[in-house]
Amino acid sequence: MKIPIVFITILVFCLAFLVMVDLISGIAFSEAINILAHSFTIVTAGEKIIVFATVAIPFIIPFVSFFIKKKQAKTK
Repeated sequence: MKIPIVFITILVFCLAFLVMVDLISGIAFSEAINILAHSFTIVTAGEKIIVFATVAIPFIIPFVSFFIKKKQAKTK
């Protein structure tokens, strides 16, 4: 469960960094959030698949290891 928590923390810090850079450059907070949201809406289908896979990997690994451990415990 540590991997997803670390992943989410890093993701939040990266998005906050992007907003802070916009704020430092003089853009209003609402516009900085709008720019961030708009940047995710213009990606192509292939890029969406890559983003989804990248986001899903940190969550899939702990679940797979949990079920492998559970299966090994049943066989003992």
